[in-house]
Amino acid sequence: MRDTKLHKFVFDGEDLTESELAGGLLFYGRGQCATCHSGPYFSDLDFHAIPFAQFGFGFNGFGIDYGRYNFTQDPGDLYTFRTPPLFNVTKTAPYSHSGAEPDLAMAIRAHVDPLAGIDTSALSPLDRTEIYQRIARWAQEPVYSVELSAQEISEIVDFLSTLDFDPEDER
Repeated sequence: MRDTKLHKFVFDGEDLTESELAGGLLFYGRGQCATCHSGPYFSDLDFHAIPFAQFGFGFNGFGIDYGRYNFTQDPGDLYTFRTPPLFNVTKTAPYSHSGAEPDLAMAIRAHVDPLAGIDTSALSPLDRTEIYQRIARWAQEPVYSVELSAQEISEIVDFLSTLDFDPEDER
């Protein structure tokens, strides 16, 4: 059992801040985060498509990471990556399968608005095509394109901080 602020809130009646509580309501409500980040590890441990920008050479060494497809060769697995657990997520930057997002708020923004952080005019035609293909695959997910303000993303980050714990206490 993790000794987190969320655990203490649920089982011991300890308080959350207004921002943490608002973030939790978004996480489980309109933000739809819990659709994939569910269960005891805050992950369904399944594979989903999130159109994060590619950073580095990618699995194939050519700057494109096709995700689970690299292993299964199933076209349905293109651009899918395992949902990461969220315990200590505020302490584990950078984010995304490739580490392209240095900040948790930016990673959440990329989940809900992948074009917000991408200057498509600076991309080659091949890179733009890859982005469009990632977004097309993302649109097949049960949850995509949720509108969140910067304030709401900040509140979700505050909620996620309630999942932090000290691993030393777990021994």
